[in-house]
Amino acid sequence: MASINSHKAKDGTITYHVRVRRKGEPTQCAVFPTLSQARKYATMVEGRIVEGRHFPNKKTQHTLNELLDRYVREIMPRKTPETQQTHRAAIRYWRERLGHKLLGDITRDDILKGRDALTGRAPATIHK
Repeated sequence: MASINSHKAKDGTITYHVRVRRKGEPTQCAVFPTLSQARKYATMVEGRIVEGRHFPNKKTQHTLNELLDRYVREIMPRKTPETQQTHRAAIRYWRERLGHKLLGDITRDDILKGRDALTGRAPATIHK
């Protein structure tokens, strides 16, 4: 469904902000100088989505392992040796648990299951 809002600038010019939202699709936004252009855009985008010609942005195909490799390579060298040691243990743990999964496929439940598997450890360990 599309929504069109008008915005009046300090200099008196009016612009029209269009936001098209459909369940399961990314929100499409645009700004137009006239209401007729805004309505035309909204109708066009909604039509594409309904016809199935609208292709949302592809989700990234990166795994958690790739993210952790980059962290180790770019961020870890700037940390103190003590911090690096504690981070290495956490990185190893999450690599074993979720390293193979795509970032977009990791859910809240996956994280909670990983956290809950640490029962019996010190609270600070679980927090890290």
